[in-house]
Amino acid sequence: MTNPTTIQSASRPGPQRHGSSIMGHDVGSARPTPAGVFWLLVYLGLPVLVLGNLLDLLVQWSLGWCVGLWCIV
Repeated sequence: MTNPTTIQSASRPGPQRHGSSIMGHDVGSARPTPAGVFWLLVYLGLPVLVLGNLLDLLVQWSLGWCVGLWCIV
């Protein structure tokens, strides 16, 4: 017969402190990496730039107003 307290304690480990240490190594807090910043700019910044430039181009073609980067062209 098994001991229910042993099974219960094995299935539910005790509370852990976040960002303290793992197996004797100090672990720093989470921070953005250069690769993370790059992908953030790619996924969020690039679509905004493309859609904004397309909107500027459509306004210039349809209304003749020079707006945005298309004034330079």
